[in-house]
Amino acid sequence: MALWYLFVLKRGGQLLDEISMRMLMSQGHSLKMTLVYFLTETYWWVVGALWVLAALVAIYRRRITLLVKLVLFNVLALGGSQLLKYLVFSRPDLDVVYPIHNSLPSGHTTIAAAATFSLLLAASYRFKAVVAWVGTAFISLVGGGLVLASWHRPADVLAAIMLVVSLALLIFREPEQHASPQSLAWLIGGEIVGLLGLLGGIGIWAYYYLQIRSLDGSLQPGSWKWLTLSPDYLQDHFPFLTVGTLLMIGGLSLLATSLAGRRTTVTLAVIG
Repeated sequence: MALWYLFVLKRGGQLLDEISMRMLMSQGHSLKMTLVYFLTETYWWVVGALWVLAALVAIYRRRITLLVKLVLFNVLALGGSQLLKYLVFSRPDLDVVYPIHNSLPSGHTTIAAAATFSLLLAASYRFKAVVAWVGTAFISLVGGGLVLASWHRPADVLAAIMLVVSLALLIFREPEQHASPQSLAWLIGGEIVGLLGLLGGIGIWAYYYLQIRSLDGSLQPGSWKWLTLSPDYLQDHFPFLTVGTLLMIGGLSLLATSLAGRRTTVTLAVIG
């Protein structure tokens, strides 16, 4: 709700979100084509493999209740994402770009995060840190790729990650009884590194948000529709905005997976 209010309902937020997407779009055609191929071809194979592996792990560990929870978790995540995007949230035309429909939260990011969290929550505590860090790379690649390919804006990606981790923390709340010190250290480290990255990205975005508010008051109505299409103008005025965007996506992904790995798991009792 907060991201929707700040980056969809507010003109300054829409401008910042749009400019940050266009900054990533200007990073190179070959990189964009590579990520588009990944999102249209490889992405679904990875997501499917994560879901299958999570189900197999739950069955191998004889956690039938966990398997049912994983199905519920994914249904709520995917269904909730589409419900919010098309029936709850709307996107007003604030003279930023041409009128478009709401795209928050991102469905692709929701699926990637839900599949990653499924394996994270099904895995034993010894492997949670590995899944959290590797899963962060996958979620960040999908989220950053969606923005670079101009399929979604950064706020769409961030909202999807927040939706998935919120559902995970709500559904999976049983405490782990035997924590591996090494795994716990990596998870706590992930939370710290992720939080620092997220705060760094927020700081950069906050700085440019104030700059946008200042510039917006001196421009004629409709000017931003053209200025946001100029790579030279964007690079001159917002040189570190791409860094802030990637820090927020990567930082939130790592914070979310590490927090879920440490705070949510399954009971040790064998459930048949």
